[in-house]
Amino acid sequence: MSDQAVAWPARSAVAESPAVVVSSQQHVAYRVQRLLARRRRKPNEASDERKIYNRLAVLRAERNLSRKELAEAVDVNYQTIGYLERGDYYPSLDLALRIAHFFELPVETIFAFQPFRPLLEDLATRTERKESP
Repeated sequence: MSDQAVAWPARSAVAESPAVVVSSQQHVAYRVQRLLARRRRKPNEASDERKIYNRLAVLRAERNLSRKELAEAVDVNYQTIGYLERGDYYPSLDLALRIAHFFELPVETIFAFQPFRPLLEDLATRTERKESP
């Protein structure tokens, strides 16, 4: 890419306003910086919305599915599955329902506002209940 100056109009520029002159590299660097800043922001940092926890990684592992296979099944990009698993992004209602339908589970089994207890802890609790008279 050459370092020639390119005239990029300012966002609020009207036809009579002079153009802002920046180099191509400066423009690309600026755009990359803005995109990275958006990716780093967690969904609940921008507002007071509650954190959503999920069991996607566990469900995928149980069924020996890759992120790509799950993504193809629910018609999203494979990176979206990674973002969801890490909590970087929250699913839309439509996507949450598609994922629940794919796993044949209720949505609240996959997504919740409280952290999920470890599965071993759940199994121990269920076993204790069965043994109690």
